[in-house]
Amino acid sequence: MTKTSLSMAALVIAGMLMLPRAEAEMTEVTEWLSVEQPAQATMAEPVVIKLKLTGIEEGMKVSCHLHYRKTDGSYAGVNKAGPAKTVPANGEVTFEIKANPKPDLAALIPTIFVSPDGTWKSKTHKANSEEIPVTP
Repeated sequence: MTKTSLSMAALVIAGMLMLPRAEAEMTEVTEWLSVEQPAQATMAEPVVIKLKLTGIEEGMKVSCHLHYRKTDGSYAGVNKAGPAKTVPANGEVTFEIKANPKPDLAALIPTIFVSPDGTWKSKTHKANSEEIPVTP
């Protein structure tokens, strides 16, 4: 390779690295829930999960817990439980949850539920969003 072609290759690679990330989009999970979440997570940053609730009564409580999967593919339970929030009139709620480091943690599974009092026991709706792969 010539010096010029190496310089061009370096510019192309540098340009690719500076491209903006694709914007996250709301994805319908069920008829009552759409979710916007990161494509990947790290243990260094909180996971931001944006919800759009449809047909859920204002004043109900919504919770978002992060369950997790191990590197061997097995389900490992709850990683972090975020506090319940009150559903507003527009149905839009955002959670920022810092996951707990766990051995063999491969992916986080956002688990969203609605209840009158914010407890799992009294849930009226429940759904899991897509897994979020975790990098160290």
